[in-house]
Amino acid sequence: MTGAMAVRRHSLECTGLNIIDVLIPIEVHRKSRDFVNIIRTSKMPENDTLSTTGAVRYAEVARAVADAARLMTRLDDVRALVSLALQRRRCSYQELMAERAKGPSAGSRFLGIVLGEVSDGARSNAEIDLHKLIDRSGLEKPVYNARLYTEDGVFIAEADTWWQRAGVAGEVDSWKYHFEKADYEATQKRHNHMESFGINVQHWMPRSIWNDPKAVLDDLGRAIAAGHQRPPLRLTTKIDGEIVPMPDDGTGRT
Repeated sequence: MTGAMAVRRHSLECTGLNIIDVLIPIEVHRKSRDFVNIIRTSKMPENDTLSTTGAVRYAEVARAVADAARLMTRLDDVRALVSLALQRRRCSYQELMAERAKGPSAGSRFLGIVLGEVSDGARSNAEIDLHKLIDRSGLEKPVYNARLYTEDGVFIAEADTWWQRAGVAGEVDSWKYHFEKADYEATQKRHNHMESFGINVQHWMPRSIWNDPKAVLDDLGRAIAAGHQRPPLRLTTKIDGEIVPMPDDGTGRT
């Protein structure tokens, strides 16, 4: 077996596709029937890579995920499957790339898109989409790519988006934030560092910006409103090397 049923045999959730995909050598001729889908292939899995449960043999995770993705008709379903397999470290990004490369091109478009998103490019694309989302909303305009400093000039971090008066930073997390332990820890450490200065850090995965933009804007709106109810943070901001004055704290003092 391969595809969705094999994915589930590996204890991973897989949307839809309640058929059994069976791999057979390309020189063997069998017909699909009922809930059994025959897939003839010149690249049968090696016996030492197969998993077994009793008499049932099924492909290893990367092959099963790639074959399931080729039969999916929704990009979001492929995103969910690939991200789950990587988050749980059941296979690697490199293994999925290899399966896509050596497998059939038919049905591989969504898989290729998702694997492209997993690379660092997903973060930059999502940043652009976040900026567009904010600019078209009714939210007050933030500063983009602002470098934040303490009052005495100590660098804190560079924020993707920054609402200075509210003390709110919006951050797009890389896909690797969830896939690699070192990246996860580095991102968590960075966010904790920012929050230790009183900054309210709102952060999202690229998928959240694309799939649930209303929730992104709602969370930001509440965070900004709450920020305006407190005194402004005693932080300075530099944009293109120029210092942005600290906001008035309501006493006429900046």
